[in-house]
Amino acid sequence: MQLYTEPRGDDEDCVTHWDTTVHKNVIELATRFASDAVSQSEWHRKMTAESRNQSGKPIDNALLKDGMEVYFYKPPSQSEVLAKGRKVKHLEHYHGPAVIVKKIRTRSYEISYNGKTFKRDAGMLVPVDHLPEEGAAVDPAELPALGTTLHKKDLPFREGEIILCKGDTNAEGWYVAEISKVLDLSIQVRYFHTPSPPLEEYTTQSPSEIEKRLSQAHFRRTWYIHGGVNHGKAIMTPPFPDNLETRVWEGPIDKKDWGSTVLIRNVAVSSAGRLGNETVKLAAKLPIPHNFTPVMDNTSEIPQEVDPQLFFQYIHRSLCVCQECCKCLATKHT
Repeated sequence: MQLYTEPRGDDEDCVTHWDTTVHKNVIELATRFASDAVSQSEWHRKMTAESRNQSGKPIDNALLKDGMEVYFYKPPSQSEVLAKGRKVKHLEHYHGPAVIVKKIRTRSYEISYNGKTFKRDAGMLVPVDHLPEEGAAVDPAELPALGTTLHKKDLPFREGEIILCKGDTNAEGWYVAEISKVLDLSIQVRYFHTPSPPLEEYTTQSPSEIEKRLSQAHFRRTWYIHGGVNHGKAIMTPPFPDNLETRVWEGPIDKKDWGSTVLIRNVAVSSAGRLGNETVKLAAKLPIPHNFTPVMDNTSEIPQEVDPQLFFQYIHRSLCVCQECCKCLATKHT
C-alpha cells in the first residue's frame, strides 16, 4: 500500500466527491428510516397510553352499541396460512364488517360475522365510522398537517410538505418548493417555477395588487437539462419517457439557515399550480417578491383545474373460495 501525503490539486474538491458517493446516500437513507422508526414507536406508545384502537381513535365503550357494524381482530390460523401459501404478516388480521350482538361484560362484546359468533374485547373492535375514506392513504403515525402559517422554529418539517423559501439567505425573491428529504442538519427541496413575473416596483405596490398578481400565477414542477449546449437551462417537461437527460431542480437548505430562508409552511397548491387563498394573503405581506424563472419549453396555455387522473379501474370479485383455488391464486409464479 502506498500513501501520498501531497494535497490534492485545486481542481478536486473532497466535499464534491463525498456528495456523489453511495456512502452519503446510504447514511441519508438510514437517517430517514430511523426517523420513521421513532415515529412508529412513538405511535404505538401513544396507542397504549391513551387507549386507542387501530384507526387511531380513542376506545369509547359508549360508542359500541348493539347492532353497530365493526371490524374485529382475527389473526389467520395455521390452516389459512398453509392454504394461501403466504406469510402471516401478509394476511388479513382485521375482518368485517361484523355486527355487535350484545355486550357481555364491561369491555367484552359478542359479535356476529358470516353466521358465526365471536367474543372480543373493545380494544379489538374498530367501528366502521372510525375508518378513513375508501382508497385514502392514511398513516395514523403521522402528525396531522396544520394550516398554512409562517415558519415556526418548533414546527417539524414533513417530506412532501410544500413551502415558500428563498434560494439563499441573501436572496431577493422566494420560490415555491416541495420538501423531498428531511435530515438532521438539512432539508432537500425541489423548486417550482412560474412564467408570471412579479410586479414592478414591488415595495410600492399595495397588498391587493400583489395578491391579484399572485392569484394569477401558476407554479409548476421544474427540471433542468444535464449536458449538451443547453446544459443547466430550466425545462418543465417531465423526464419520462423522452427527456431522460433532464434532472430535477433541487437543492439543500442547511439547518442554520432555516430561520432566515424558510418563509411560509404548509402551502396549499391546486392541481393547476395556483396558490391557496391563505397562502396568497401571507405571501403578499412578505417584503420580497416571488422569483420569475424562464424555461425553454414554456407555452402560453393556462393550466386548468383538474381532478386526480384515473389511470385504471378494477373490480374485486371472488371467483372461487375453495382451498385449492385460493392456494393456487395466492402462489407467486416465476
